[in-house]
Amino acid sequence: MGGYFVFFASGMGDGGSGKEPPDGRGGDKQRVYSKIRSWGNKAVAPPRQQVDLIQQKLATIVYEDDTRLKPMEDALVVKLLGKSIVYNVMKSRLTRLWRLTLGFDILDIGNNFYMVKFDTEMDRTKVMEEGPWMIFDHYLSTKNGLQILSPQ
Repeated sequence: MGGYFVFFASGMGDGGSGKEPPDGRGGDKQRVYSKIRSWGNKAVAPPRQQVDLIQQKLATIVYEDDTRLKPMEDALVVKLLGKSIVYNVMKSRLTRLWRLTLGFDILDIGNNFYMVKFDTEMDRTKVMEEGPWMIFDHYLSTKNGLQILSPQ
């Protein structure tokens, strides 16, 4: 049995003081904000069956030159120790801190780790050799990306 749900909200437009708002609409009237149609007793779709396409040989993965980490072999993995910051802040702080000749790309790889790929080898060498680096009075750990990501 489908019905309508109607939501009402108090019209105190000035934060609840009860005074008349400046647009003259009245502060004590109720307004209708939304109507949502109830769908009643519709059946829920069953969950989809998960299929492993690689195991069933319906899909394959082809690696470039037979190495899956080739694009990131010269990248660094960085982590700010003792503090977590969001992507935009990390990128802007690293840009100001390192002052590189060209630039770099940064990728959030989870758990407050970032993969950094440099445009030139000279910039990468500068970052690795001129440390230690600090952001917000916390040390920035830098490691070769392949050392961390390669299976042992």
